[in-house]
Amino acid sequence: VRTLGVLLNLNGLGSGAASFYDGALFLGVDAQNAVSEAATIYKITIDPTTGNATGAHRFFSKWGANGGTPMFYDWSDFVINDGILYNFNNARSVSNRTSMLHFDLNIMDSIRGYSDTARAQLSLDYTGAVWHMLNGGRQSYNISNGTFGAVTTYTGTTGSLILDAAESFKYPYDFGDAPVGYGVPFHLYRTTPNLMLGAAVDYQVGDTTNATADADDLYNTGSADDEEAVTTFPAITVADASYSVNVRTTNSSGAAATLYGFIDFNRDGDFADAGETSDAAAVPDGTTAASPITVNWSALTGGSIGGSFIRFRIATSDAEAFAIFGYAGTGEVEDYPFPINASSLPVELVSFKGELQENKTTLLSWSTASEYNNDYFDVQRRKPNTNSWENIGKVKGIGNSHQLIKYKFTDAQPMVGDNYYRLQQVDYDGKSELSSTISINLATTKEESKEAYAVYPNPVRNEIWIKSENNITKENGVTLDVFNISGESMYSSMMQENEMRVDLTSYQTGMYFIKVGAKTYRILKE
Repeated sequence: VRTLGVLLNLNGLGSGAASFYDGALFLGVDAQNAVSEAATIYKITIDPTTGNATGAHRFFSKWGANGGTPMFYDWSDFVINDGILYNFNNARSVSNRTSMLHFDLNIMDSIRGYSDTARAQLSLDYTGAVWHMLNGGRQSYNISNGTFGAVTTYTGTTGSLILDAAESFKYPYDFGDAPVGYGVPFHLYRTTPNLMLGAAVDYQVGDTTNATADADDLYNTGSADDEEAVTTFPAITVADASYSVNVRTTNSSGAAATLYGFIDFNRDGDFADAGETSDAAAVPDGTTAASPITVNWSALTGGSIGGSFIRFRIATSDAEAFAIFGYAGTGEVEDYPFPINASSLPVELVSFKGELQENKTTLLSWSTASEYNNDYFDVQRRKPNTNSWENIGKVKGIGNSHQLIKYKFTDAQPMVGDNYYRLQQVDYDGKSELSSTISINLATTKEESKEAYAVYPNPVRNEIWIKSENNITKENGVTLDVFNISGESMYSSMMQENEMRVDLTSYQTGMYFIKVGAKTYRILKE
């Protein structure tokens, strides 16, 4: 400040206020205890490229008196918010106090003023609220009418003197919290929430990361998970080239915004590899969390099995939302731990039955415990005296599911004698898989598939159930094992009745395999 020519109080910088606005630092100083000087706010210009101060000039001054002696007006206290300079001129002479003055920096003129003989210091919190600070407490200041709220007494352990609290402040930022190697994204989340992921934002004034991507949640709320833009992640596998996630957003900013997602698909500790950044997703003004926006990846490659991370950024600037890390002037960022699976969750067919009806039709029924990319089922019947099959019907699949789904189909014209049926399950990409075969006689029913289990819910949070379609007792029990993604045994027991519960509460999130007898099922632990 000496180099810039700022006038100091007895060769020192007095207890003054400071605020940043429009790329400049506004610095209040006490000036000299002399007849010719008044308290002054200096505007210090900043080079936006280097961050260095380039000049200073007097911007605003008020003069008061201590009894009959003109002097500085006590700590030059002010704050700036949204282009308005709020100044408290608490000079020591009661007769010469001009009290609270509101000065508009855009039109360079005062717009409001109030007289008061008992006020002293100002402070501004991160929401933009103005506070009057007094010895041992604080009270709110109503900028629209110059009134004050009730006094809240300070009860901290470091003493009660908080009179001079007119310091510079930080706007609230929202930070990502994935491990620091992924880079630190941060969004300037201003005083009016208008562009966010989900329906709320967990803004903060410091960045904190950890290995489970929940550090910013704990930092702000004490809750382990307040990131709520994505309610469910569809399963993803190393074989997938494309992937989609529905993301809840809120945009009342008055402008269109852009949403991007980033997946560490090869698990190398960054989001920088080819295909790991999603396509741009437009978020129109007026979007609410009730209408999720779909984020698509179309060129994933080089997937690696195991735990990884996924990031989402929304901003009104496409370039800022597209950046993997760094600053964005609007919006929000959220990071999530994210499992990448060994292969597609198969269509787990847990039963396939046939029943001859009284009207001489055949009712076929089957159920699945989980489905991934299931487009439809072709119902096939073997032609008489041949090994060839014909399609006699098609049943639309659910697509993606992690709960028990039941299907039915009626063969209205079964043949006399034995009728052999099977299902051909077809994925969206055309890949298919055949079920076991059952045979139905016009008088009897027999099932050739004897080993069928329902494993649910999938994904699972705490307890998972295994239910057999066959009669299991202690005499004919089957072995039940749980393995992690690396093939390590996590649990082993005997299933000695038709239904069994396994508690997975203490297991880490990720993919596991449950083997029941000779059948193996993939499950996702949330």
